[in-house]
Amino acid sequence: MGGSQSDQRAMLARILCERATTDPDLLVLTADMGTRIVPEFVEQHPGRFLNLGVAEQNLVACAAGLARLGFTPVVTTIAAFLSMRALEQIRTDVAYPALKVIMVGTGGGVAYGNLGATHFGLEDLAIFRVIPNLTVLCPADAAETAWALEEAFVSDGPVYIRLDRGPITNVYTEEPPPRGLSSVWLIGRGAAVDVLLIATGTRVQACLEAAKMASSSRLRIGVVNARTIKPFDHALLIEASQMTDRLIITVEDHTTVGGLGSAVAQCLAVEPTAHRVPIISLGIPDTFPHGTHSASDLYRRYGLDAALIARRLVEYSDVG
Repeated sequence: MGGSQSDQRAMLARILCERATTDPDLLVLTADMGTRIVPEFVEQHPGRFLNLGVAEQNLVACAAGLARLGFTPVVTTIAAFLSMRALEQIRTDVAYPALKVIMVGTGGGVAYGNLGATHFGLEDLAIFRVIPNLTVLCPADAAETAWALEEAFVSDGPVYIRLDRGPITNVYTEEPPPRGLSSVWLIGRGAAVDVLLIATGTRVQACLEAAKMASSSRLRIGVVNARTIKPFDHALLIEASQMTDRLIITVEDHTTVGGLGSAVAQCLAVEPTAHRVPIISLGIPDTFPHGTHSASDLYRRYGLDAALIARRLVEYSDVG
């Protein structure tokens, strides 16, 4: 695991181009972002691509109408704009009638770096968790992006897929991600652990690196990839909680309010067979990040890069 890099958006374009050759009903819609997100699709299938301009509400409403006509619309634009500008249309036009619309938000979290708070997608997971009928997937790398799209295409209802922006380090380099909507154990399954890291998206690789860095501390560390935010994998989380009696740390490129950390805490609070242990949620605090910083700089500022996660592993190992 780890080492090489790939691009989730490039994988998205590749999968859509391949799918278009066998699925005559596939259409791709965007809000003035096609040549940035899926340029190969625009070039190879111009008649199957619709640019609605900077009008995200119309983008989603149009996709809903096309889905009712039997098409398979894939909507893609910046995660922050898709989740907030078009929220009413996603909720009422797509999710309420459970239409098969695949929505791909790119640049999730602080991926847009120096473009600032207007472009940060820090609320999308919290927003979409509360919408009925909507599946929410957060793949960790390009290979898992292919998995997410495969799950979306076989789904009967709407799916939201959250992607990063630009090259990211691969989690899956030797074997492809397993199929299905379950979360995935990456380190430590089947043995007791001192600290359990539960991460989603790009922070999965950061947690794998952190676990390696902290290995000299003699901590027994487990890592879980919570790639499916909804439906949340209660069964795996209960199993994971029963394997640690010291600490769970959740890690996400998202606000700590309402995202992965909240989902984990809610699950463990209501499940009678869960082992209740202290939970620490690492993410962006309840604030608007400011300044002209790259995503990597912001990860360091908010303690979300591998080195700082490793440091916290050791610091928090005495909790409980």
